[in-house]
Amino acid sequence: MEAPLLPPKVMDSKRRHWAAVKFRAIFAGTRRKWADSPATVPNMLLLTLVFGVVSGVVAWLYSLYFEGLLELVWKVNGTSSWQALA
Repeated sequence: MEAPLLPPKVMDSKRRHWAAVKFRAIFAGTRRKWADSPATVPNMLLLTLVFGVVSGVVAWLYSLYFEGLLELVWKVNGTSSWQALA
């Protein structure tokens, strides 16, 4: 049984062409399906839900990162960084 993912120079031109055609067909079919569907309430609710969840996760990671960074700066410099500003 051959490995499914071979480097491009190992694959012959027919296999490469077939893989490209298959990828384009799948991508274009999905894109067409979403683009042609009407803007119904369930579709908009699903889109809103996905967007909200992804935005919430990004905001949580952002705050987690910067709170950790602030804690690290506070532990390393302590109050000396505040005294330098005064």
